[in-house]
Amino acid sequence: LYERHEAVIRQQRDRIDHPYDYDGDRWLKRTGWQGFLVGSTRSRVLEYVVEPRQTSPPYEGKIWDAVASLIVRAEKLLMRTSHFVRVAIVQVEDSHHIQQPLQPYQGRPQLQKGVRAWQQIVLFFVRFHLGGLDLAIPLSEVQRETLRGLMAVAEDPSYEEEEDDRRRSGRDPTATPELERGILFFIISLLDHVVRGWEYESPMICALAAIAVQPQGWLGVDRYPSILSALIKTSRYLVLQEAYERLLTKDTDTEKDTDKDTDTDTDADTDTSTSTSTSTSTSIDSDVRATARASADPDTDDDRTKGPRLDDVEQLTFRFLRRGTRSPFEWMLDLRSYGQHLAMQSTSEGKVEWRGDRLSYGDVCLHMSQLRRMVSLLTYDTRELLDSLLLLGLRTPPLSLQSLSDSPNSSEAGFSFVRLPRNGEFLKADGSRWLLDQVIAAPHLQRQFFAGRASDTFKAPAVNRYIRHVDRFRTNLAVLCHITSGQPARATEILSIRHRNSYEGGHRGVYIDGGLVSLTTSYYKGSTIAAKADVNIIQRYLPETVGLLVVRYLWLVLPWIELLETQCYSRTTVSDHLWPDQLPGHAFDGDTFRTRFKQTTERYTGCKGINISSYRHLAIAISRRYLTAAEQFIDAVDASDEHGDAAEKTTNPLDAQASHSSYVAQLVYGRDGQAIAGSLLTSRDKFRTVSRAWHALLECDLTLEVGKKGSNKANDDDYVDDDHVNDDDSNDPYEALAEKHVARRWALLRQSSPLVRLRELVSPQAEFRSKQEEVLRAVYDGDSPILAIMPTGSGKSLSFILPASYEFSGTTIVVVPLLALQQDTLRRTTALSIPTRVWGQGSDDVDAKLVLVTPESATTAAFLTYFHRLRTTGQIDRVVFDECHIFSDDDINFRPAIKELVTLFQFGVRLVFLTATLPVGQELPFWRLLGLQRVPVRTIRADTTRHNLEYTVSYVRATDRVAEIERHIQRLETGKMIVYCRRKQTVTTVAAQLGCPYYFSSYEDKKASLEGFVAAEKGIIVTTNALGLGIDIPDVRAVIHYDCPDSLVAYGQESGRAGRDGEPSRCILFIEEPVSPAASYEQGKRSFGAVDLRSADFWLQRYIGTPGQE
Repeated sequence: LYERHEAVIRQQRDRIDHPYDYDGDRWLKRTGWQGFLVGSTRSRVLEYVVEPRQTSPPYEGKIWDAVASLIVRAEKLLMRTSHFVRVAIVQVEDSHHIQQPLQPYQGRPQLQKGVRAWQQIVLFFVRFHLGGLDLAIPLSEVQRETLRGLMAVAEDPSYEEEEDDRRRSGRDPTATPELERGILFFIISLLDHVVRGWEYESPMICALAAIAVQPQGWLGVDRYPSILSALIKTSRYLVLQEAYERLLTKDTDTEKDTDKDTDTDTDADTDTSTSTSTSTSTSIDSDVRATARASADPDTDDDRTKGPRLDDVEQLTFRFLRRGTRSPFEWMLDLRSYGQHLAMQSTSEGKVEWRGDRLSYGDVCLHMSQLRRMVSLLTYDTRELLDSLLLLGLRTPPLSLQSLSDSPNSSEAGFSFVRLPRNGEFLKADGSRWLLDQVIAAPHLQRQFFAGRASDTFKAPAVNRYIRHVDRFRTNLAVLCHITSGQPARATEILSIRHRNSYEGGHRGVYIDGGLVSLTTSYYKGSTIAAKADVNIIQRYLPETVGLLVVRYLWLVLPWIELLETQCYSRTTVSDHLWPDQLPGHAFDGDTFRTRFKQTTERYTGCKGINISSYRHLAIAISRRYLTAAEQFIDAVDASDEHGDAAEKTTNPLDAQASHSSYVAQLVYGRDGQAIAGSLLTSRDKFRTVSRAWHALLECDLTLEVGKKGSNKANDDDYVDDDHVNDDDSNDPYEALAEKHVARRWALLRQSSPLVRLRELVSPQAEFRSKQEEVLRAVYDGDSPILAIMPTGSGKSLSFILPASYEFSGTTIVVVPLLALQQDTLRRTTALSIPTRVWGQGSDDVDAKLVLVTPESATTAAFLTYFHRLRTTGQIDRVVFDECHIFSDDDINFRPAIKELVTLFQFGVRLVFLTATLPVGQELPFWRLLGLQRVPVRTIRADTTRHNLEYTVSYVRATDRVAEIERHIQRLETGKMIVYCRRKQTVTTVAAQLGCPYYFSSYEDKKASLEGFVAAEKGIIVTTNALGLGIDIPDVRAVIHYDCPDSLVAYGQESGRAGRDGEPSRCILFIEEPVSPAASYEQGKRSFGAVDLRSADFWLQRYIGTPGQE
């Protein structure tokens, strides 16, 4: 019964029913789709508009591709069409409003929407022609004839070969392929149709209903009007293409019929004014048209290199592209307007969700701390690119944005603030040739870039490598500007910005305004050319750190890049745009920027990449939540409207007394000399306020001054033209921002409760053990250095796991001495969903809260660079040394790299040291070793006694020890056993005899051995001391030492692997023969066999926990 019921429901969902009389959906009532498609099934209709599959007939794929090729061809034709033609084709009615000329799309993705809609429409009729869909679609004779013609061409197996031969032979490369011409004529026949009754008597409108069908429901006002817009625009493309084809045909036909060379255009116009059916029927005769093309005189003025003529376009436009023609095109115009009207009255689908400071939009999930972290790290990396690679590590003159001024109203070609004479005293070098002079003066740079010492020939590999660095820098800079300048612009707006006035009259968009760099764009809204309405001057202000990058790049680097372009790539022009699309081999267009923006955000946030469109939604949601203060300020400012009437109503009395409105006053009278042409004072203040609010939100809002040499800084007064460098960092903006980031996080951490966080992560009933809470409170308060001595299994790692678990936390570096301990820590933090990464060569884990690194890796240049990057950007919270007692190990060969880690301590980060086995008597030598003996230390020492462990010493000869281990295995009811041996050879021998896995540091399959041991409910593993530190396996019930360990400390660590879940466990030590119980404690430290057999645990705790014992 239920299955039959479900079948009925599925059929109902798929079937298109009559519209409900009382349904309040205005959109569906207006479209009439349900009434036309009633009785059809959605799945069947969708089969008629779906993209061809691999199993589809070959001709479908040919037609699908030919539609796309035709529209691309038509768009290219638009680019060589005259202004008057492009204006005429967009005039939909006789009015005084002059429309903007028809323009090509600015990128392939925008064009693709119209292409796909036409592909679906054409393929719908191709499939409908073959039958199977019970719809009454009355095709006219012309439409049926043109449809049969294009299908005949598509089904012809020799068509593709003939087209390939034509292209290879070079015959008339501009000629439209036959299949594309057939598709063009069919589309024109669909558009050139008069609706005399019900609109669904028009085949075109019927097809528009079919492409609106969805598996569930219909395309709504949020999507369908944009599809109509694309169809309207591409329809005009195709009409231009049809006019062009008619021009070629009538010119060649006239030449064949008569030798007259005058009045040919008039005669052709008379011929084309006949009925549509006659014109279109003639146009589908592809053989005649091909013959006419072939007979054209190549020596005459070839119209193929031009666009369509105005009178041809006007004739077609007046037939079916204007209001009042009752054509499908007019229907599309009206439905689009109605849909846009409804969309403006409707709320769009909600996709934004907030959970605390975490924002979700679609498949993007971003925490505000990730956004701030991204900005900080990206700024640092972009600065390093500029200083180290673009500026070649050279010391540059100092620069203060506060000192610079501008002349925004200058229209001089090639002018920018860099060329302003009064800025010369602050820009202390001639940027136009500064980098060239530096390269020539430095022998190593001269060798790098030039073929010889006296040569002016560049080395191509070096230049190409440098240009790749430029491309990376420009990408980073574009992303930074897009995110930090305020409410984000469209991609096309960003790429339209010029850094100087062009020689063609284009105004620049980079200005200095009150100590900030302003990026200014002109945004055109609407399609009419009116006196005031369409140009919005939008100003976005960069934070000082990003503005410095822009100015230093334009001042010192760009002239060198332009020199390389002209001298190495033979360019005769250089671009005036900040992000040019002509960099050799590195185009920077809208599609490129969208792709790189997504890649960059993914790299620096660690979450799914954010595209331009998604970020606009995210930015608006963020501003609504956090920038209320900026909104209140803006509301308090004079709310004048740049578009006229609103401003008249809010005229300031001072302006009214002067007999003009406030709008006119700002536009004409008393204008600020620093105001950008077209902008108003109130708008400028509002934009600056919004940008500064974003700077504060992203924590990059300081007023700064900087000079550089590589990564060192110089004060303005100390800059000279020799090698003198002032290393004073007091004015470094990046240090100031780093301190601000750190201070904010520590303030949040101090306000947090460790116990509350523990219960959120583990369980509501969780409680601290031993000295855990005291250690954590010290960490939360920011004490440093901290030394915590706690028993094995007491949860020392919680002291860095818990603080790192907060969303707002930075990065904690954890130095772990063994790979096994590293993997164990990774396993536990991953289970708690804390982003943790194991450091490896080339790692760049910007989203990691915990970075685990071995002592050997921590002293490499790669890691120290990474560490410096985190510290410089204020992203590092602390450095934790787990099992730190090995610092004082007398065996230098054990880990010589560990003692080199003292080089990290000079950077002034917070330090935490964790161990279970650092004797009190070894504390002072430990601090001396690290150079911290005079630093106040917070020491927290807990009782290291493990009451659940039973210690046993057994007299067992070497030859009997495997058999003794087997007896213990037999007694083991549950849990696991670890057998420790001092030598690797002993490990492999014992493991082979026991038939169990083994582990030591150089064993290739050690990871698999350990993972199998951990996963097993009951098992045994033989190992060296490589598994002696920090391994947290809760159900180890026995630890057997096959050999006597090196020291009490080592034995304490290794035996501490047992019973970490608090359950009773045994620690068994095999020795060869008894010794005198009167041995001194000093002997016991050197040889564990000298310890009283009845009190092993007593001596162990006395050694570790008693002050003064050595």
